[in-house]
Amino acid sequence: MLGGLYGLNFKQHSYLFMCLIIPSLITGLGLFYIDEALTTLCVLQFFYVVIPAIYIKFLSKEGELRAYLINELEGRQEQIKRGLSLFRSAFGMVLLSLIFTYYWEEEIMDYLKIPLLEHPAYIGAFMLVLIICNPFLEEWYWRLFLMKTYKESENYRSLIHLFYTLFHFIMLLKIFKSDWEFAIGFSTYFMSIGGSFEHIREKYGFITCLMAHYGMTLAASLALLVVYKSQLQ
Repeated sequence: MLGGLYGLNFKQHSYLFMCLIIPSLITGLGLFYIDEALTTLCVLQFFYVVIPAIYIKFLSKEGELRAYLINELEGRQEQIKRGLSLFRSAFGMVLLSLIFTYYWEEEIMDYLKIPLLEHPAYIGAFMLVLIICNPFLEEWYWRLFLMKTYKESENYRSLIHLFYTLFHFIMLLKIFKSDWEFAIGFSTYFMSIGGSFEHIREKYGFITCLMAHYGMTLAASLALLVVYKSQLQ
């Protein structure tokens, strides 16, 4: 499932470097200045679509979306079969965090703050975007668009993982009430996850990788609801 679009010029490199930074900027502004998670998440989804579209339309030599999907959808039945297995594994792994949250609820709540509004429709909309839209668009943006465009060497792969981790570090810094030690510690998890998802995509395909991400997100969302419910009490 390997592939890459090579021979980038200065304009392309500059635009792609901006693509690496933008998710962190949106997350920082949305969570620390607007202090509201749903708007931040929706703006991110918008940019996950628009930024690649601009590049593909005006800067890419291929100029077509299908250049990014070559080999990624082959063997769909086998990918789905592996994906279901990884979905269960990812869900079960993160579910342990949910159990941990229940057990240590009072202690954990001393360190956590989730910027969500207290309204059922708002919470429902947030969960819908987080569970349905975000895994697909995040995988498309970080693992397909950036990896396949920017993957000229291992250095670029590491650079993408670094900014993927930075993006989540800013989110964790908000959730952990600006506690740097907790945020840095949990950010290493996303560095590992980014590398794992990329390995899955390259070896088995985009569908398998996506299903693993959905499993992880579903379990993490349940844990998020538990923490938020406790936060209101």
